[in-house]
Amino acid sequence: MRWQKSISKKLNIPIKEIPKGFQTIGEIAILNLPEKLLPNKTKIAKETMNLFPRIKTVCLNKSKISGEFRKPNICVLAGNGTETIHKENGCDYFLDVTTVMLSKGNTKERLRMKKVAGGVILDMFAGIGYFSIPCSKNKNTKIVHSIEKNPESYKFLVKNVEINKSNIQTYLGDCKDVLKSKKIIADNIIMGLLPTPESFLNIALDSIKDNGTIFYHTTHDVDKDLQNKIDLIESIINQKKFSLDSFKKNRIKKYGPRVEHLVLDLFLSSRS
Repeated sequence: MRWQKSISKKLNIPIKEIPKGFQTIGEIAILNLPEKLLPNKTKIAKETMNLFPRIKTVCLNKSKISGEFRKPNICVLAGNGTETIHKENGCDYFLDVTTVMLSKGNTKERLRMKKVAGGVILDMFAGIGYFSIPCSKNKNTKIVHSIEKNPESYKFLVKNVEINKSNIQTYLGDCKDVLKSKKIIADNIIMGLLPTPESFLNIALDSIKDNGTIFYHTTHDVDKDLQNKIDLIESIINQKKFSLDSFKKNRIKKYGPRVEHLVLDLFLSSRS
């Protein structure tokens, strides 16, 4: 509210036309501005830095994240430097906000993973270590195997393993190829690929221990029956040696109009 009031007064803009706030990643502020405010974007950025001395750079989010590697479309409005360390729940994430993403909407889920995932963990789509790093902080974790296909994200993943002094083994490549060449059997598998990791579920089932858990990220239209999605997942599981004993639904955030980001905890048992 302080930011809203200051921008409104400084630029003589009705407060109702100004967003309630902005996203902060480390020492970088990222603005989401409506089109009518874009002519004032530089002035808004400079005023933001005046108000918050800890902010070293202000960026504009030009459009939604897109493409296979989920690259942000962000430009610098004021300040300099787009690399930063974002601190969260005892974890440090080093990243460049113009080349890799970090969703603040996933904060609670990253904390949950820190608490619930232990033993041997396989993170099939690790990014910069969003879930791998907190999982490695769990005292019950033996090792985390983290796979990432995007070379830019992988560069930060390796650095974050070093910064956090984590027991994480990293692999650069598509998880389908990596898991063909290296046999990994895990107690818990994280499948953090949106809108759905369905085409990779068979690969995950070849790497899960008996009585293991898969954390399955997906999107869901709130107007549709979730059971249809569960039935499809269960049919894939049943083609292997496993049964779906139960599942738990965790709502993460809004993904789009009438669409939500969910994590389904899939609790499996072996039929053999």
